[in-house]
Amino acid sequence: MKTAKDIFLKPVSRIKGGVLVKDNKTTFDSVPKSLSVSRVVIPLLQHCTKPASAIVAVGDKVKKGQLIGDAGDATARIHASVSGTVTDISVRKIAPKEKAVCVTIESDGNDEWLETIAPPTVTDAESLIDAVFNAGLAGMGGAGFPTHIKLRSVYEAKAKTLIINSIECEPYITVDYRACIDFGDDIIRCIEALIKHIGFERVLIAEEDKKEKGDEQALIERIEKSEYKDIIKIVRLKPKYATGAEKMLIKALLGISLPEGKLPSDASCMVMNTSTAAAFGNYLLTGRPLVSRCITVAGSAIKEPANIIAPLGALISDIIDFVGGFEAKPYKLIIGGPMMGHAVDSTDYPVTKTTNGILAFAEKMARVKTETSCIRCGKCAEVCPMRIVPTDIYKAATDYGKPDINELVALNAQACILCSCCAYICPAGIPLVKGLDIGKRLVAKAKAKGAGNNGKCKESYDI
Repeated sequence: MKTAKDIFLKPVSRIKGGVLVKDNKTTFDSVPKSLSVSRVVIPLLQHCTKPASAIVAVGDKVKKGQLIGDAGDATARIHASVSGTVTDISVRKIAPKEKAVCVTIESDGNDEWLETIAPPTVTDAESLIDAVFNAGLAGMGGAGFPTHIKLRSVYEAKAKTLIINSIECEPYITVDYRACIDFGDDIIRCIEALIKHIGFERVLIAEEDKKEKGDEQALIERIEKSEYKDIIKIVRLKPKYATGAEKMLIKALLGISLPEGKLPSDASCMVMNTSTAAAFGNYLLTGRPLVSRCITVAGSAIKEPANIIAPLGALISDIIDFVGGFEAKPYKLIIGGPMMGHAVDSTDYPVTKTTNGILAFAEKMARVKTETSCIRCGKCAEVCPMRIVPTDIYKAATDYGKPDINELVALNAQACILCSCCAYICPAGIPLVKGLDIGKRLVAKAKAKGAGNNGKCKESYDI
């Protein structure tokens, strides 16, 4: 007789590198509460591809779920997250160094969905991919790559394995953990549709092995009811950052090392974030596109840390007010997690499809190490999950304001996933990730335009 133990598999490979970090996850038990706002500012750039174009005008009345931004198959669609009136369409800052066209909607307070919304009719792979496109889905745990583009790629490659990534190794963040508990039906509905129409032969749900977590129980009960229960498995991985990174996960679960430039489809698999799976499962049931998401609000400066469901385009200020405001003066505000998130200088920025956390830290927690000279200890290379040498790449990217493109290529700078393991472990407090990011961007630009100047880049960056 099949038991719950039959659902679990062990990882096939150990991951080299990574660091052990204190998780500070205080919101495990925080059931997400929905936030209502009077105004949303919805960026038409919420993905790592081209921005959408506005298909509404100032003065238009819109309903929740109505399409407001589109750019064809090349990007993810954008929908209104509230019902109300479009009051502004203009370029504005959506991050300290990033601008995008944004559609501002003043809510009418009715939260009224578009009347024509209905569950999609899915009969084959093409109609499933169309459904993903119409749902406006993009990766909700990473760079926000449009899901329909990824799905078409793995379908054409005839990928055999679907990996649902519920690792969530970033400290503080608990949105995927809550998704497994609160939206397990949606997750399994998504999985079942992908098995049926895309042709996946097995599904691996990856999660951290933590005894205090109970997210797998909700999934176990739902898996056991599925007609595909024999090919849906849960794999527990020991807590270690950055196990949840896509390439690390593929290595641990499949034993396959993906070289730089290769995609999961080259390993006959697809990796999907838990929240993305839940959003698509809900769309299959209701026809409601992605217009809101769960966000963890936490940190030493937050009065009442919690998980909330916020409409896309809600301002950080509205979200922080919803959880009781600041407990102490915030010295650092981060969108995302403390390892791979981005510090912001204002609470006036809107949240997007990729915003999984808002963290605010008081002065003591916000302090950074005083930078000193590199002592060549090698710790950064030891913890690097991509097995590159961060300090050498940092030097090649920043040395004397004359980055060496040829050296950056030789050092495989493009393989860096910006996980911050190196900066976390560095005893000298060197801002390695900033230099690595510069190196990656310089190599990408050089490959697009040609390095010139005998490999010496004419651009330099202040860090």
